[in-house]
Amino acid sequence: MRVTARDGAGVAGIAVTFGVVTGGGTVSGATRTTDANGVAVVGGWVLGNSVGEQRLSARMTGLPEVTFNANASPAPGMGTLERQAGSDSQTAAPAAAVAVAPAVRV
Repeated sequence: MRVTARDGAGVAGIAVTFGVVTGGGTVSGATRTTDANGVAVVGGWVLGNSVGEQRLSARMTGLPEVTFNANASPAPGMGTLERQAGSDSQTAAPAAAVAVAPAVRV
């Protein structure tokens, strides 16, 4: 994140706080101070366990937050989860079991 003055010059010495917004990951070095160029860099961002979009924010007093997005993909070799034929879109009476037990394949 870069903090600038109205003339576009970087502003040094500004405290910026980074934090996880979605995804449940972790941040190290969450509070940073901008350098001579106005840049603050988070120590590290480890994505959470959920697959899909995850977000990190950067905040400083008096300005709107900035968000960063990352996409967590399944690990190589993890495969995919798919519905088994016949176990989806069934009809049954209230309080009755469906005819085919829902099943997934990894």
